[in-house]
Amino acid sequence: MKKIFSIALVLAMAVSMLAGCSGADKFPSKPINLIVPTGAGGGSDTVARKIAAMAEKKLGQPINVTNVVGGGGVVGWEQVKAAPADGYTIMLSFGELNTIPHMTKDVTIKYNDFQPLILLNKSPSVLTVRTDSPWYTIEDFIAYAKEHPGEIRVGNAGATTVWYLGAACIEKGCGVKLTHVAAQTNAESQAALLGGHIEALTISDGEVTQYVENGDFRIIGVLDDRRLESYPDVPTFEEAGYPGVQSFTWRGLSLPKGCPDEVVQTLYQVFDECASDPEFIGYMDEMNYPMLVLGPDEFQKAIDEWDVHFAKLIETVGAGQK
Repeated sequence: MKKIFSIALVLAMAVSMLAGCSGADKFPSKPINLIVPTGAGGGSDTVARKIAAMAEKKLGQPINVTNVVGGGGVVGWEQVKAAPADGYTIMLSFGELNTIPHMTKDVTIKYNDFQPLILLNKSPSVLTVRTDSPWYTIEDFIAYAKEHPGEIRVGNAGATTVWYLGAACIEKGCGVKLTHVAAQTNAESQAALLGGHIEALTISDGEVTQYVENGDFRIIGVLDDRRLESYPDVPTFEEAGYPGVQSFTWRGLSLPKGCPDEVVQTLYQVFDECASDPEFIGYMDEMNYPMLVLGPDEFQKAIDEWDVHFAKLIETVGAGQK
């Protein structure tokens, strides 16, 4: 009898251990942190919060979104790079990963310090002015800038952002002198234009949509080689005779380098389902954020190419490491 009891006890312990192992292997088994290295309310923040709210329902665990501001994104990047590579820390990554390392010698983080998960969006910069400004076209703006060097103040969210590079690209490609006015966030630079503290803004169209619809702002040019579907009547700088005047940002999700493949695939499948959901597509369309969805491998190839693009652009406009 004692022998039978011992065998039963051993079997019970074995079953318990197997069940425990199964639970430990199940991902995710606890809340996930999504770090957004920008301030609240901007384009990157709103996209992150939207897709996180959808994904947590599918994953069965909360996704806690935290804004970590500083250094144009660097503070957040460092926090994610130092996090365990276990899938419980995700980062909203964006175009400055391809610019800041080329522009600031003290920044040692590179875009390839992270594991790309999914690309969600690619947005060109647009030249935006107040509706009461005298400029209705690219030609109007450039003609005035040439006659009044340095008089036009153009806002951005910092001298290492893709939006600053957009304005610098206009200077170099169009032969004008502008005055760059940096804010801490894109929301602050929008407020500066709204309040008349600057005359123009280079930013994505999605981030100024509400102001355009309210009649406060006017978009007069697209820094790309093709027009935007959201504003088909607004010409590109290339159409105006200034080829090469192009700048853009991208947004996606990344992980600390070294996450297990099965974790990467689990997260990718869930976020890809969310990105394909009519709810998310409708949201991105409403916000005027052009979607470009790529998986981990294709995302990696894209940012490899974009890093080369921005390195050349930064060298061309003289904004290299300082």
